[in-house]
Amino acid sequence: MLHCLVLLGRDYTESNPVRRRPMQKWRTQKPEARLIVVDPRQTEMAKMADMWLQIRPGTDTALLMAWIHVIIARGLYDREFVEQWTYGFEQLKQRAVEYTPERVAEITWIPADQIITSAIAYAGNKPDASTAGWRPISLGAMPRASSKPSFVCTRSQETCGAWRPDWLRRDQDLS
Repeated sequence: MLHCLVLLGRDYTESNPVRRRPMQKWRTQKPEARLIVVDPRQTEMAKMADMWLQIRPGTDTALLMAWIHVIIARGLYDREFVEQWTYGFEQLKQRAVEYTPERVAEITWIPADQIITSAIAYAGNKPDASTAGWRPISLGAMPRASSKPSFVCTRSQETCGAWRPDWLRRDQDLS
């Protein structure tokens, strides 16, 4: 069962009211699960969240890059998964160095300590899922030109090893 859900600019109570009841049920059945809402507005979902990050509009990608920075810097990612199943990790690592929580706090208007705390919560509660706007994130999803936050979310989930399916084993021949 899901242990962490990140909603980026998405409020199920407004955009998809049918999902409200399952969300409330999930919160009741799994009180230890983390709900992180990233939205400039204090929505109904933000009120239900463990963490509400009141972000400056249009800066989601910077926040997610700061999460990647924190996750890599603190070694909170699945090294085995990254070595075995990802491509371009060193380039991502080099790029993420630029996105310190302090720098990103100036960009997003979210305090650096909240950026760090939310990144640790995201990385430490597996399995997790993220949604950005209307498009749910899935393994290997190719982003549209306008969905940089979706692409960064997907990469951060892969880095953490959150999307490691049960059938994906090191000893398995995929050729």
